[in-house]
Amino acid sequence: FRQHYSEMLSKGISSALILAASIGLMEVWNYDYRALPLTLIALAGIALSVSGLYRGMHLTHLASGQFTSALPLPLWWCWFDVAAVLLFGLCFAAALNSVLVMHHDASLTSMLISLAAFALLLYLLRFPQVHAERHTVLFSSLIAGVWTALMFYMLV
Repeated sequence: FRQHYSEMLSKGISSALILAASIGLMEVWNYDYRALPLTLIALAGIALSVSGLYRGMHLTHLASGQFTSALPLPLWWCWFDVAAVLLFGLCFAAALNSVLVMHHDASLTSMLISLAAFALLLYLLRFPQVHAERHTVLFSSLIAGVWTALMFYMLV
């Protein structure tokens, strides 16, 4: 994160803007039946924004590959990257889900399922960010769209 501070800051600002815009729109709608689908779309947008951090971390690991390949370690950094991105993204997802729970628009169980599914989405978005160089946006958008449709089907 020290090498890609501006990227992390921009991902945080864009996620915070998605969070603020969706909470503002839910406030205008008085937290009616449209709040849950908006939350799922906002979670997918946050996941797409935050998952961009995988590429910078992966490029950092590739740059230090000559040193780390001499060490007798497997790909240990992969799980630390996933954990870092999950912690960064789950802060925004938990804030958005807590708004729905506070306004009694959704149950706590459905929001915990939503957070677990959000963690799965962030993990799945690692693969296009790391392995699909030219088609990252396409594959990431497809994964996020399918996730949103499945979550809408499961929670509504």
